[in-house]
Amino acid sequence: MSLYRFPLLDDVENVELYRPGGYHPVNLNDVIGSRYKIIHKLGNGGFATIWLAKVLDEDRYVALKILMASVSASDEELPTLNKLQSQGANHPNIVHLQDFFTIEGPNGSHKCLVLDVVGPSLRQLRKHFFSNAMICNYIRQLAEGVTYMHSMGVCHGDLTDTNVLFELSNFNSWTITQVYQRLGQPRREKIRLRKGSSPGPSAPRKIVEAVQYDNVDEEWLSGGIRIADFGVCFLADCPPERLPTPVSFTAPEVFFQQKASTGSDVWALGCLIFQLRTSHLLFPAFFGQPGEAVGRIVQTLGSLPKDWQHRFVNCDLGDDHWFFNENKREFSLESQISKVEPKLTSDEAADFLSLLRGIFTYESDKRLSAQQIATHFGASRSEPSAEGLFKNGSDYEEPQPPL
Repeated sequence: MSLYRFPLLDDVENVELYRPGGYHPVNLNDVIGSRYKIIHKLGNGGFATIWLAKVLDEDRYVALKILMASVSASDEELPTLNKLQSQGANHPNIVHLQDFFTIEGPNGSHKCLVLDVVGPSLRQLRKHFFSNAMICNYIRQLAEGVTYMHSMGVCHGDLTDTNVLFELSNFNSWTITQVYQRLGQPRREKIRLRKGSSPGPSAPRKIVEAVQYDNVDEEWLSGGIRIADFGVCFLADCPPERLPTPVSFTAPEVFFQQKASTGSDVWALGCLIFQLRTSHLLFPAFFGQPGEAVGRIVQTLGSLPKDWQHRFVNCDLGDDHWFFNENKREFSLESQISKVEPKLTSDEAADFLSLLRGIFTYESDKRLSAQQIATHFGASRSEPSAEGLFKNGSDYEEPQPPL
């Protein structure tokens, strides 16, 4: 039975996880680690909350990621970030670790990661159309970030539109007043137990909604992009049995009991490239089920490899029909490219199709590498400025679930 009343705010963490082993209770204006004053919430996930903090006695801000107590000891993000920064240089397309420490609270010991403040995610800016020059620039930066990770023997494992962040320009120069003017005042709601009383020390006094970035001004963005959240990353030579990647970004081999790899990251990178170019998901799964994603993949790419038969993660559901149907490609890459707005020229469409075909193949070892993708978008392209970042165009239309 639920302990807490369900909050009415939208983008908040699961309040039921404010318990021993769960989230650390954080209130606005708290000082964490003796020097980080909480002024807003940046986000939340299944294993952590992320806060915007002002460094006391310094003119700078940080993103403070506080892990749940139950995962703090085993979390791989800290060693991975240390590995990625081990050569003494911070890659410009990877979120940087500035500091880390552990705090004690009513729910246990919590690892805290002090990270760069970046900005809105690709998902949060899905209603914005970018200029062609900026799209190419962003794709190149993403591919270079993935290339760097792979060169260090690291796979991200969760490359999604929530983990790709657009950089804010000169954010450390913003006053706290400007932060609230531009990002909005924190929206809060009292946490109540189901019986109506206030919670004990395991929960904060109020739940805080994450920054929504509803009214982003293009002048706030620098033109840079970063890859974030390395909580489920793994070494390329030691892949896990399962990954919690959202199904719309999961490579098909993972659904058929094969190990994830650098090729699986490239598949997810391809999904991000398509979304940056079109503002839509290539493989939407409205209910988040593996079968939905596989069905859409088949409708896009055609029949699955025969040796995958009877190996689907939910094979007891009878989903092997994919191997016997004619599988008309109702959502072929060609048909989806033809619907891109504004229309691509014939040369642009051919180039985009060639790229996608090189990424979206069932054989993971035959996919383009991240380095090849970066080279493709780096050749003969000058660096665009952040000016004119957004393109005038029709608003994004939220996809609707099937009837």
